[in-house]
Amino acid sequence: MTEADGECVLQVLPDNYLLELDVGLPCYFQRMEGMFLIESFPRVSVDRIFAVIGTSLNEEMRNSFGLDPGIVCAGKAQGIVID
Repeated sequence: MTEADGECVLQVLPDNYLLELDVGLPCYFQRMEGMFLIESFPRVSVDRIFAVIGTSLNEEMRNSFGLDPGIVCAGKAQGIVID
């Protein structure tokens, strides 16, 4: 995942296809305890889906949720299905 022309993009290999994501900057893979958070939904035949998060919350929003300053928290998310 990288930034290109002010957008968050995911580079899809081996074709080097760039998938623009609608999450804003900065953007990150969602993690829990340092590991990628990957979900599965077998009832709808989805084995792996992960979230990309972006658009950092401003200080007012962070305070309204009582967030610790060291926690990365975003205002937008987009799910990516791995097939």
